Amino acid sequence: MNPSVAVIIPTFNNKARLRTALEHWKKVQYDNFTIIVVNDGCSDGTKEMVEKEYPNIVQLFADGNQFFAGSCNIGLQYAIDNGFDYATVFNDDNYVEPGLLAAQVECAQQHPNSVLAARSYKLRTNKVIWAVGGVVTKRIIGIGITWLGKDTEDDGKTYEEPFPVDALDGSSQFYPLHIVKAIGFWDVRYKMSFADVEYSVRAKKKGFQLISNPRAIVWHDYEESETIQKKKKNYKFKLLYLLFNQKSSFNVVNMFRFWFTYFPAQAIPTIIRYYANMLKRHYYDIHVKGKKEFR
Repeated sequence: MNPSVAVIIPTFNNKARLRTALEHWKKVQYDNFTIIVVNDGCSDGTKEMVEKEYPNIVQLFADGNQFFAGSCNIGLQYAIDNGFDYATVFNDDNYVEPGLLAAQVECAQQHPNSVLAARSYKLRTNKVIWAVGGVVTKRIIGIGITWLGKDTEDDGKTYEEPFPVDALDGSSQFYPLHIVKAIGFWDVRYKMSFADVEYSVRAKKKGFQLISNPRAIVWHDYEESETIQKKKKNYKFKLLYLLFNQKSSFNVVNMFRFWFTYFPAQAIPTIIRYYANMLKRHYYDIHVKGKKEFR
């Protein structure tokens, strides 16, 4: 029998997209995996939908305050307690290709001390890349994480074989569970933003490799919900949201914690550069140049 894989999908009030994701998992061509939906206090009928339509799926419940990081940990603990060989984490808006798990297990066996990432495309595009992993690069001021190929159309040549990277986003991180036991769980202080990147960087700092596996394919429904889009139209620039919301990549607490923990020598100039870019993108480009989008 193939090695066992725990597929962990945290969710919060996203029933429609979760159902679409689970329909894609029905088509996965691998004979030894279990889907674990971590229901973080959903009030939209997710519990009943999973119980009725997907009775073979394991559903775990949280109190609504676990966010993505805490929900991942609940799923990882279940995987460890139940003796799985591997675990993989997915957003509830990731739609997988049938060969994904077979490709990840094969790659993991070739790289047994590695955390893996899949190649993620933007849904409803002609293979525009969402994520294949990132590398730490020097900048004019400080350093940064360059997300390889992001927002470019896949040319079918550049990312074809597994290759090492410095950081992974949250889509489809794939772990041999001995790595999780060695480095611990996701850091719940980050809740959402930075939590995925922090976990991968921590793994690398502990001596494990990060490998991008382009043979494992995911489609990411990156567009936010209609409700959030409507809210965005009500303001062009909202500084408090960018600085303090847990979903924001510019969250002040997370920003300082991450860079001072892992790259202390470059932290100050790096943070200055990030916030200078934030002001340009979210204030100058909108108010001075007249761009309408809120990014």
